[in-house]
Amino acid sequence: MVAVALMVTIIGEWSWWGWVVALTISVVLIGLLVAFILRTRRQRARDRAQQVSSAVVGVAGMSGTVLMPVSDWAGQVKLSNGDTWMARSTHGQRYAIGSIIVVESIEGATAVVNDGTRRRNDS
Repeated sequence: MVAVALMVTIIGEWSWWGWVVALTISVVLIGLLVAFILRTRRQRARDRAQQVSSAVVGVAGMSGTVLMPVSDWAGQVKLSNGDTWMARSTHGQRYAIGSIIVVESIEGATAVVNDGTRRRNDS
């Protein structure tokens, strides 16, 4: 409380140029703080994007087991690394619960799977 009263007394005695200097210093310090925060957030976002990208790349080619029947539009699989993914099949194939599948690719948050005997470009 005493510190606040002392600051009010000191600031009250400043002339107009003292206020301008104080305002300028405040604006510069706030600008530096905002720049630091934004830089840190951008760096964290880049780091997260790299982690997600490398995780998705590692999923392609991984085998797994069907948890919910997989068709060409829906399903769910559990991969050998323990991850559970929404899935869809290629070429109109259907896989029953317990079937072994292989992840062909990732499209958004969906694993595109097959039984490991077909490639995507096969007809």
